[in-house]
Amino acid sequence: MCALRILHLSGSKHHWSGNEQQLTDLISNLPKSETENFIFCYQGSAIERYGREHGLVCFGQKRRSIYSPLLAYQLKRCVKKNRIDVLHVHTSNFLTVFMLADILFRLHIPTVFSRKGFSEKSTSISKLKYNYKGISAITCDSKAIKTDLRKLLNDQNYHHKIHVIYDGISTSSDTVYRTKEDFCRILHIDPARYLIGNIANHVDAKDLPTLIEAMKILVHELQIKNVHLVQIGVKTDLTPALEELVHNYGLESYITFTGGMNNAKQYITAFDTVMMSSKSEGLSLVIYESFLNRVPVITTSAGGIGEVVHNEETGLISPVGDARPLAEHVVRLMGDETLKHQIIEKAHSLFMNELTAAKSAENTLNLYRTVPGK
Repeated sequence: MCALRILHLSGSKHHWSGNEQQLTDLISNLPKSETENFIFCYQGSAIERYGREHGLVCFGQKRRSIYSPLLAYQLKRCVKKNRIDVLHVHTSNFLTVFMLADILFRLHIPTVFSRKGFSEKSTSISKLKYNYKGISAITCDSKAIKTDLRKLLNDQNYHHKIHVIYDGISTSSDTVYRTKEDFCRILHIDPARYLIGNIANHVDAKDLPTLIEAMKILVHELQIKNVHLVQIGVKTDLTPALEELVHNYGLESYITFTGGMNNAKQYITAFDTVMMSSKSEGLSLVIYESFLNRVPVITTSAGGIGEVVHNEETGLISPVGDARPLAEHVVRLMGDETLKHQIIEKAHSLFMNELTAAKSAENTLNLYRTVPGK
């Protein structure tokens, strides 16, 4: 049997994020005997740099508008020259590129689109491309994302195209995880403090004000002083307001914003617990990393999180936007080793059985094999 030749489309431009990690984990876990993988991306992007460093064939494109006929032509050329069997589109902007290329040049190729997030707004263009008949299948990384996407599909007959395939992370990563003592030394934090970790870029969906509010309740109302929150994530124009909130609450000695950090997942093992305050979320890889490394998770119930974080079984859940339960869950974990042990072992078992990159790649390969062309 000939290997499937798969061209992955990623229109990411700047920093490394969960989307890039999911793509590279997928490629590295697809069997080399059955697949050949190529990446169509922007020149100078994080995914192109990764591909070059790891021996992947990347077709880097100049930064042009996604509506550029030249970019569409380059995609067509790449598909034909490399005898591609399946297209896998990993970002919404390059779904537009695919659609334009298919309309202009009639690619006639089985095409999978992976949708990772919720619709913040519904435009005529977004509706057009998600309903485009040239898409053979759409994967969603949670049932919640599937439900959200179905609202955008005009024809119920297209619903059969949607498949839930949970993303996964590798269990054989070459990541060197950091100890709590090492991490605290770097950040000048007393390692005797209970270390709460959060990994999220400073964007609205992560609802970091609720995270800070939870720390205010924990420190000033519940009088739990032996704690420290380390928040890792790329700073944005929302950061000054977050820093002002920390100042207004008098939490400067309890919260550290590190900014973006390379390979942030290596610090998961330094945390006593991971706490997430998202109000919109598909399924965060931070949860998977925590499950893998037996770090207990405290989180809101945003999006698809409740599909893997089951309250008092694989984590502790708080309603979206409600800071008080987040704070109270920290107190519970600090004082109940039995609960902590039960949570981390059940979460680890769930991860190993259902949420590994190998499992995700297996499910995706099965889809590649059966996905129809136009």
